Amino acid sequence: MVWRQAYQTFSSEPSVSTPFPDGQFLALFQPSALREIELWCRLFDSENVLVKVFWLGPESEMPQLEVLVSPSRFKGWLCPTTEQKEQLTVLLADTSHAKAIAFVCLNHVMTNLMVGPPTEDAWDQFMGRGV
Repeated sequence: MVWRQAYQTFSSEPSVSTPFPDGQFLALFQPSALREIELWCRLFDSENVLVKVFWLGPESEMPQLEVLVSPSRFKGWLCPTTEQKEQLTVLLADTSHAKAIAFVCLNHVMTNLMVGPPTEDAWDQFMGRGV
């Protein structure tokens, strides 16, 4: 049996004005979140939903990530603006354990925020909130 850090996906509806365009997004702070990001991406693919991925770590690490992520997946990756990165950092200040983040923006308002691994329950909850 493999031991894994125990933490659960949680959601919130911050309903804050955001500098993000409308759409579905994923974000990660560290390369160790790649497994969770890939699972989120596959779930979005299964529903034919286009998702963009934001790298929130140091921009200097993007070339290293490009080697680890398939080219077809990596073309949807973005570096956030300073304002976007600051807003996500503030929203996620209490979630230092988080690796992967999924969120939806409608009319420049963040309507759904999921933090943590993409469990079946988390995906069902996410899909029920405006994707």
